[in-house]
Amino acid sequence: RLLRRLGNVAHGTFVEFEAAVAGDGSKHVVRDGTVHPLTAYVINYVKRLFSYRGTLVALFREARAAADSTSSAEDGAPVETPRGGAEAGGRIAGSIVNILIALLQNLEAKSEMYKDGALRSLFLMNNVNYVVGSMRSYGSSQLLPEEWMARHAELVSTHKSQYLQLSWDPLFASLRAPLDVPENKRERRFVRERFRFINQQLKGLSAQHREWAIPDDELRREVRRTLLGELVPLYTKMREHYWDVFFSKKPEAYITYTGEDLRRMVEEDFFSRS
Repeated sequence: RLLRRLGNVAHGTFVEFEAAVAGDGSKHVVRDGTVHPLTAYVINYVKRLFSYRGTLVALFREARAAADSTSSAEDGAPVETPRGGAEAGGRIAGSIVNILIALLQNLEAKSEMYKDGALRSLFLMNNVNYVVGSMRSYGSSQLLPEEWMARHAELVSTHKSQYLQLSWDPLFASLRAPLDVPENKRERRFVRERFRFINQQLKGLSAQHREWAIPDDELRREVRRTLLGELVPLYTKMREHYWDVFFSKKPEAYITYTGEDLRRMVEEDFFSRS
């Protein structure tokens, strides 16, 4: 009887915690887009639950048996024996998934406080990645549905793509534009304006990304590789083309970076707060 009471208490605690997570109205904005304190708190809570998985399975099994016994007694039907651990484990997994869903929905709402769309996507990428990575590293993938894990791993990639698009597309669009040979004053002025725009973009992105964070080492390396794989070849191609084409008496005033400069910028300066 004591185990059954404890099981009911444990289940009630899960429900209360889920409601508390869903109702967290903190307006705290993580300015560098890193993992939110609420995310870290919830994941630590869930990790502690996994430490007591065996006990929780026993408690949930007894609580369910008590509920079945009460229902059967009221109906005048035979009382069933307590069910196995598989069903109890499934109920625990369902409770944990509900907690994580409440967390992710709350984070989605908190992300609306970001005025910069790229930083909003970076924040969601970091937090969803932290949830998925934590669940995998603590062996919880054995308890949580693999479909849920895979779907949220894909969500990390979606947020990454959105961050790259919102933050980098204007620069990449200019770098991808056709490389021509200016034949008159207007066309030479256009090339100079193009380089001014690119330099302004690089300066702004560099300052911005020094203040942003990707705390997960693997994800940070992945984002840097993605950036370098497009930025350096595109810029180098444009630089080499216009270095030998007359568009200004002082081309060095416009062609201010090398491919190695950009590589160093991304690898050493970007996400340096991480």
